[in-house]
Amino acid sequence: MNYRFARRLNHAPPSFLDELFRVSADPSIISFAGGLPSSDLIDTAGIYKATCEVMEEDAHAALQYTRTDGYLPLREFIAKRYRLRLGIPATADQIQIVNGSQQCLDLFAKIFLNTGDHVGMERPGYLGAIEAFSLYEPVIDTVPLEDDGPDLAVFEQLINTRHPPFFYGIPNSQNPS
Repeated sequence: MNYRFARRLNHAPPSFLDELFRVSADPSIISFAGGLPSSDLIDTAGIYKATCEVMEEDAHAALQYTRTDGYLPLREFIAKRYRLRLGIPATADQIQIVNGSQQCLDLFAKIFLNTGDHVGMERPGYLGAIEAFSLYEPVIDTVPLEDDGPDLAVFEQLINTRHPPFFYGIPNSQNPS
């Protein structure tokens, strides 16, 4: 059967993350590439306890579809925390819950990128971000990292000449460096 896929798939790179996770699944390999924590560090007892509490309180609501912006009590909690700890006048309506960084990066690209837009990114850059952005067919312009962050002269030139809708950088715990 011949399928008619969207033309943008012709420009999508192979999944870097699929390969990283495939390699990470081999127990004989200790991979630092995927940013995976040791399974021993996952609080399975705490997660189990929290799941039981949620199921006891309101299992039907917990298992039902809800709004696409996420669970309202959690969004309210986050907004309150922003107000109290950071002085940011956030409301629950301004909070979007996502299921991991890849969903967030895809949503961000979907909202801000047009085909051919220039996106600024650190070099080296997070492979998951490159993969998420690539589907929207941007031109990725990289800025080399120095000891104290992106090369500011290259960054300034990028901003002034390419006018990217955004620059993707990681301020701490930068992956892959």
